[in-house]
Amino acid sequence: MQTINILIAFLFSLICPGAGQMFYGGFLKATIFSFIFIFGKIVLLPLLVRIFKIKTTQKILKLTYSFNIFYVCVIILSILDSVFFASKLQVGLSVQKIIFISIYCVAILTIYFNLKKRQALFTYLFSSNKELFSILNPKKR
Repeated sequence: MQTINILIAFLFSLICPGAGQMFYGGFLKATIFSFIFIFGKIVLLPLLVRIFKIKTTQKILKLTYSFNIFYVCVIILSILDSVFFASKLQVGLSVQKIIFISIYCVAILTIYFNLKKRQALFTYLFSSNKELFSILNPKKR
């Protein structure tokens, strides 16, 4: 039973950071990981460029690469955290819980992809730098 809990927590966190924490009852951690997943690259990156007044393309690219590494680390941390706590706690498995967390995953991913479509708006609002706008929102050919 514990192996199944670990596998379910792993899969939920892999699909949507924060869902594995929701599975074992860590609602605050789930909210934090989901918030970072949703707003990290889309809103926070243009905001950081504006706060630090980054002007050159080279510095923007360095910040973008650093932020991508941070973003991947947060996702990996979410997965490891959910697996670790699912192995420590005796989490009950029920159909209602699986359905609830599945709906949570769909909601988080829907918000993420809808905001991703509007990333140009956030880049425009939070950064006056035209180079950042062209880097984060390349023209589709």
